[in-house]
Amino acid sequence: MRRWLTLLLRLVVTAGALALAVRLARPVAATEGLGPVGPVWLLMVVCAQLAVFGLMSVRQRMLAARFGARIGARESLRITWAGFGLSQVALGTVGGDALRIVALEPACGGWRRAVRLVVADRAVGLIALCLLGSVGLSVIIGPLPLLLFVALALLGLIAAEVVRRLYRGAALLPVILTDLGWLARTRTGWSALLLSVCAHLSGIATFVAVSRAFGLMPPMPETLAALPGGMLLAVLPVSLGGWGLRELGLAGIYEALGSQYADSVTSSVLFGLSAVALGLPGLVWFVLPKSFQFGRFWGRRDHGR
Repeated sequence: MRRWLTLLLRLVVTAGALALAVRLARPVAATEGLGPVGPVWLLMVVCAQLAVFGLMSVRQRMLAARFGARIGARESLRITWAGFGLSQVALGTVGGDALRIVALEPACGGWRRAVRLVVADRAVGLIALCLLGSVGLSVIIGPLPLLLFVALALLGLIAAEVVRRLYRGAALLPVILTDLGWLARTRTGWSALLLSVCAHLSGIATFVAVSRAFGLMPPMPETLAALPGGMLLAVLPVSLGGWGLRELGLAGIYEALGSQYADSVTSSVLFGLSAVALGLPGLVWFVLPKSFQFGRFWGRRDHGR
């Protein structure tokens, strides 16, 4: 019964957020503008999204060394792609992280290290998303958002240290906070942050390309500020796969910035559908037997890694 109530609540949140987003985006204008599909732009969508998978995979593999895990290039890409795919179709946005924890447990030597790896990987990605959004807002309305991000980051570090001291006896939380502090002080952490920024820029390129493929023209640099905000809202596990929240975030930020982009909801829906379409092959790859996963070619490349 509780699961059905949770599902019903997620459906209500998703529908309500979508309805509010459509209202903000002026639905009369939002239904206009779709043109013939541009195949070149669709090819760019595929290339940009594959770049996202590749960059996220390299980041995951780089961070895995911190936890004593040796993951081959193929296996890291397989796990990353499958986690992304599950996040697009699961009831909550944390389904992909749960899959990655299960898949990384053998390489990490236990679920605790796997949790630490996935949390660190997710945290670096979210920090990069906040940074990109702050930079985008700074380009539009001045340096205040970037300064605000720096201030919030400092407050976050202070809060993390306070929590670490208060909950020193807890089993996993202090270790996770220590991992995040280690990332902030090392070249590995900054390299992972750079990879995250590049991955999110590729995601923004995917958004622009899929919009252009259907004749829509998202404004720049407003999109650089709006899309990270929408994606951050989509991370909240209160809707179905982040749907509705992402559209609401985009429409709200575009409106707040004074942008008259009435097709923001349409672009966001197209962006979400492209993520589902390109994420599902990762799930198929994950569940295929090893004998059907091009093991001969990739096995030689990953041997000894």
